[in-house]
Amino acid sequence: MDRDNIPFLFEAAVVLATFVHQSHSLSMFMGMNSLAVYLQLQVVWV
Repeated sequence: MDRDNIPFLFEAAVVLATFVHQSHSLSMFMGMNSLAVYLQLQVVWV
């Protein structure tokens, strides 16, 4: 694994952990949608 990817992977893990603790399925769906957009933006900037 490339060491340059470690901060990105850690950040992605933090975002995932945040959305796992949502209590409603609708907010979970919206969270996953936001996560997908966030990760796409991260990939573009890498």
